[in-house]
Amino acid sequence: MERYRILEELGQGAFGKVYKAERKEDGGALALKCLTVDSLDVGQVVLKEIIALQQAVGKHPHILQFIGLMTADAGLNTPALNVCLIVEYCDGGTLDRFILSARPSRATVLQLLCDTAEGVAYLHSRNVDHGALKPDNILVDNSGQRPIVKIADFGLARVRALGEWAVNYVQTMVMYLPPELLLVMLAQPHTIVTNTSMADVFALGLIIAAILDLTTDSTPSPTDPADPATDPGATRKLVPAVYVDGKPTPVAKVMITHPEFPVADMLMTSEPQGSPVKALVLAMLAVNPQQRPTSEQVLCSLMRITGASDG
Repeated sequence: MERYRILEELGQGAFGKVYKAERKEDGGALALKCLTVDSLDVGQVVLKEIIALQQAVGKHPHILQFIGLMTADAGLNTPALNVCLIVEYCDGGTLDRFILSARPSRATVLQLLCDTAEGVAYLHSRNVDHGALKPDNILVDNSGQRPIVKIADFGLARVRALGEWAVNYVQTMVMYLPPELLLVMLAQPHTIVTNTSMADVFALGLIIAAILDLTTDSTPSPTDPADPATDPGATRKLVPAVYVDGKPTPVAKVMITHPEFPVADMLMTSEPQGSPVKALVLAMLAVNPQQRPTSEQVLCSLMRITGASDG
């Protein structure tokens, strides 16, 4: 850590914290994702992220760039290990924070969604399934001519060449799970499931729906250090849910437990009749994963829609 100076805490996750830092030698900005490995489960998450970032993902404009790795003994007579992933710093924050705070134009939003689809398609072309796509795990680099997306957080990723790596999904991911995975978890709550590329497509469809509809959870986030008085997006998260009995409910759960509900009419209510974006999202949210478009097909569709929007 002697090469870096920590400037501020950016956020906190299930296994550690993320800090903005700078290199002492040249003042270059970067981010440190610091994790405490104190169990086999946490160790597996960290190992997956390192493998996905370093070996399988490579370098792509819409994937968070992996710079390096540091480890240190956690001390205090414990066998735990502190691991810091060094990654590029994105000044725009998370995608939902950026959307809710900056309120970019529809054209910019569509371009950000196109960026996201391009990143997901790239991962799938490299035989990597992300497994944790949600606005919190997508960052925005706002330092150039236009904001661009960087997909991050590969702790639940599956590198297909390494076989079937099972995933124990945390509660925050339930909103983004597809019916085929949620059905297994509802039947057997402690079952560990394996993510797939079609699960990523379903999650991406929900992200698009939540962003274009600005569907939010108004509950403040206890780990968000921003001041809600000065940052209107600080206390809300984009949530891809439909309301059942007045409560936000995962879309996949509604599909499973209330198949009679018109989910298509309950999502993206702000989109006009015949919206090509809504038609694409509904295809991505097909109950049968084999009927969903691939991430490459999603990208092509969004590129056509974005081009039409620009024109």
